[in-house]
Amino acid sequence: MRDEASREWVVQRLAGEAASWYAAVLNLRYDENGERPNSRAWYRSPAQHVERRITPTRFEVALLHMWVGEPDGIYGYVSLLERDPRGGGRWVPAAALRLLLPDEVTAFQAD
Repeated sequence: MRDEASREWVVQRLAGEAASWYAAVLNLRYDENGERPNSRAWYRSPAQHVERRITPTRFEVALLHMWVGEPDGIYGYVSLLERDPRGGGRWVPAAALRLLLPDEVTAFQAD
């Protein structure tokens, strides 16, 4: 992965999920102006189950790992548990995410 600000390679030879995770962490820490203020970046530890809205009537369960504040809104970085449990995550607008209650998580895990 190349850091365009310093014009140097920060990491090489990462594949798949590891590369996606590393890119997400860099997106969390830096924006177009350099280091992102702590007030605009949040880790979720441990990750929290969320429901992601795909369409007005379709939802999927995901794990929320971090939030980031961008000029156009807040985004959550999620890994998809149903469609791609081993794949890399993706940034999703906060408006498309809903935190799941503990009993909803238990019901999902029982299925």
